[in-house]
Amino acid sequence: MKRLFTMAAIFMALNFSAFAQLTNGGFENWHPFMGAENPDDWSNSNQLAIPGGDSATCFKITDRVSGAYAVKIKSFFSTGLGGTASGYIVNQYPVSTRPASLRFMYKAYFAKPDSSYCSVSLYLGPISDLTLVGYGDILLDAQKTTYTAGIANISYFNASTPDSAVISCYAGTNQNNSVLYIDDIGLSSNNASVKTTELEKVSVYPSPATNEINISVETLSTSMFVSIMDITGKEVIYDKLTSLNSTYNISSLESGIYTYKIFDLLNNSQASGKFSVLK
Repeated sequence: MKRLFTMAAIFMALNFSAFAQLTNGGFENWHPFMGAENPDDWSNSNQLAIPGGDSATCFKITDRVSGAYAVKIKSFFSTGLGGTASGYIVNQYPVSTRPASLRFMYKAYFAKPDSSYCSVSLYLGPISDLTLVGYGDILLDAQKTTYTAGIANISYFNASTPDSAVISCYAGTNQNNSVLYIDDIGLSSNNASVKTTELEKVSVYPSPATNEINISVETLSTSMFVSIMDITGKEVIYDKLTSLNSTYNISSLESGIYTYKIFDLLNNSQASGKFSVLK
């Protein structure tokens, strides 16, 4: 029953949400809804829970990574279903590239053993005849009391370029009151970015490095991330920059050349370069 509930939410988003760019991945913009608030551009479980006589399940919160707000969703006992239903957020918007992954920052709380998850589905074609081009998801089954980077790598089923994406996050799968906090969500690519605006001063040191690498930036925007990849293009570190000076443990990395990219939420490159690891 709960699976029917959550899948129905996706199809409601596919059929009735107008296409728009993902402009509210940081959950800064909200509007009133039946005594609660809903995040702009996101279908969510409030739209089914509140009209059905249940309490709000999607909330604007100030416990965030950046900006002023984040979103909190929770699983709940659905009066209409007579059982547990997942809290959810769903966003559909157009794309014109083949992104590599879904990325976000999250916290997860479970009253009893449970799990949450986030996914992205990439489609091609009109809503009446959608073809699934790619898909990625990540199971969130461990308690996280501080914001943690979540990454769902995308697998492609054919060589087509999708024209729409559906991003979904669900809180809880079998227990009431499982909670998921989400902030700074969006799609990312390991390829050349849409736009490059080099930061004036970025220091990545030492090089060669052994156990730690330091990244220092002169200025820091509200949503800035770092990705470090090995020579094969495999991502070995992904994190949100939250201070002008950040240190990362690289003791598990093998000797070799590594590349880094600092980028914003829209995947616009802010800085890039290389460093070496020597053991």
